[in-house]
Amino acid sequence: IAYFSIIAGPKIIGHTPSGDQTKPVSEVTVTFNKEINFATFTKDDITIEGPSGTIPVTQPLSQINGTTYKISFAEQSKTGIYHVYIGSQISDKDGALMDQDGDGIQGEPIEDRYDAAFTIIDVTGAEITSHTPSGNVLPPVDHIDVHFNEMINPASFDINDVSIIGPTGSIIPVSVSQIDEDDFRITFSAQTTEGIYELTIGPNILDLSGNAMDQD
Repeated sequence: IAYFSIIAGPKIIGHTPSGDQTKPVSEVTVTFNKEINFATFTKDDITIEGPSGTIPVTQPLSQINGTTYKISFAEQSKTGIYHVYIGSQISDKDGALMDQDGDGIQGEPIEDRYDAAFTIIDVTGAEITSHTPSGNVLPPVDHIDVHFNEMINPASFDINDVSIIGPTGSIIPVSVSQIDEDDFRITFSAQTTEGIYELTIGPNILDLSGNAMDQD
């Protein structure tokens, strides 16, 4: 009687983090269904793609236990989907290559790689970081330009979001217009009276993710 045994290739059964993330990410851990030959798992087996393009692996891979490994890279905070592609030329202790799709054909370049994907989502509202004019200025003044730290939804920003108080009382804003992605102009009747003018803007102005302003 002759016997032989077919060895199934290893596969990744989970990764962390996964799904939506609200904080920056700088590492991903992956767990295989069995122990692999660590010598066959190198940075060359990993491709990381983010919203801004390819992200290099910054440190050597580290083994956490017999089946779990950590991949490190520069901290990522930009919102969007990240793909950490792993494999497929990683083998187990018997030399069997990854068979992520379980079809019995090991080491297929696309079908047998694993995508340890995660998404960084925006949960923080925009804030105004500067305005012009500011400080002491010469009259007349009929507008103020404000700069946000991120793109906002222009439909959420109109004169109802603006309050202007001058030396003689309330001043009614005339219009709010978008200058570019992050900058808006608020216009009002020309002011010439000496004194301090105070503009209150927000807080119900939304960024592109629907988050209201978070000025503090």
